[in-house]
Amino acid sequence: MKLYILTAIFLAGLSFLLISCGGSHDGAIVPPDTKDTNKVAVLLSLRTSQSREEWVSGYLKRFPDAHPLAIIGDYNSDSSFTKRWRPFSLSEMQALVQENRKEGAK
Repeated sequence: MKLYILTAIFLAGLSFLLISCGGSHDGAIVPPDTKDTNKVAVLLSLRTSQSREEWVSGYLKRFPDAHPLAIIGDYNSDSSFTKRWRPFSLSEMQALVQENRKEGAK
């Protein structure tokens, strides 16, 4: 019985150590404050985008009323995007949102 308890404590400690070291992934899969599972799925699917502009277009197809700052926040929260492409400025995002909304209205 003591062996089982010691083994359980050892495994719990080892698990805690692996988790605190960050595991084997580069970054968070989704923003840490994202609780909406639909949004999580969208953000994961957008990882296949070939450009920043394509990412924004795909995002706006799913969330057409999103505010430019919210879009920037979701984009910047995924380190895989900011490693591949440069971050957005607010003026860039506002122009892309306006352009995508005009195309969507046609």
